[in-house]
Amino acid sequence: MRRVVGKLNDGKTDDWIMPGFHVRNSETGQSLVVVSMTVHRLVCSNGMVSTKDVGQVVTRRHIGRNPQVDVGDKIAAVMGSMETMFDQYADSIGRSKETHYSDIAGAFKAAADRYSFTKAQRAQIDIAYAQEPGNTRHHIVQAITAAARDTNDWTNRLKLEGAASEVLMGGV
Repeated sequence: MRRVVGKLNDGKTDDWIMPGFHVRNSETGQSLVVVSMTVHRLVCSNGMVSTKDVGQVVTRRHIGRNPQVDVGDKIAAVMGSMETMFDQYADSIGRSKETHYSDIAGAFKAAADRYSFTKAQRAQIDIAYAQEPGNTRHHIVQAITAAARDTNDWTNRLKLEGAASEVLMGGV
């Protein structure tokens, strides 16, 4: 499953996205198993992780809690709703390209404040934005996901991808 969400900056080439799943687990068993939907932009492999009400996110502690809940059944439910979740993201990406800001610097500052970006994260986002500048919500999301893609720290990457998802779905 993949979908076109508009054109690239050249105005001719289709901008494709594709869904996937992100599974996070702790090797010590003290964390949760977390399964969430992801969306990848195929032109650049930037990704976002669903963090809120866009779809179902499975969380399950490893030991001792609620043994009658089958994680496999919950994952199957997420997979069953994937098309609807993906359509919501794709529609939001399309709209993000039409949502213009008269003060793009202010919009970036609002996002940085809302998601508590560190100075290092903000610097990464600024570098990414300089490579694909513009004044739409799409450009903000693109800069955040590009910064996430270029990060070697997985915790940092997931934080940025989740923030980009929230910016996309709720704006700044």
